[in-house]
Amino acid sequence: MTQPLQALRDGSHLAGVDSHPLTTPELAKAIGMKPDSIRVRLCRTGSFYGLRPGKLPNGRLIWPADSVERLLAQVEKASRPRPPKRKAQGGGDD
Repeated sequence: MTQPLQALRDGSHLAGVDSHPLTTPELAKAIGMKPDSIRVRLCRTGSFYGLRPGKLPNGRLIWPADSVERLLAQVEKASRPRPPKRKAQGGGDD
């Protein structure tokens, strides 16, 4: 498991994070990434894994306070095993 994902799962991302909007460096520190990695993903895709920041008058980005929790929910959802596909029944000419 990568280090950023491990930080999300063990709860260490919550150390020192209040429930206020986050700057890009704060978000990066909370999830164990570099701020530039977040900015690059945002510029290339228009979001950071579904998160869209607001923009302050000075041009800086501000991320929703629940960003870390939303990313964690995505990681947990993606890591759940999928149930096996069921075969279609009926409809055959016997």
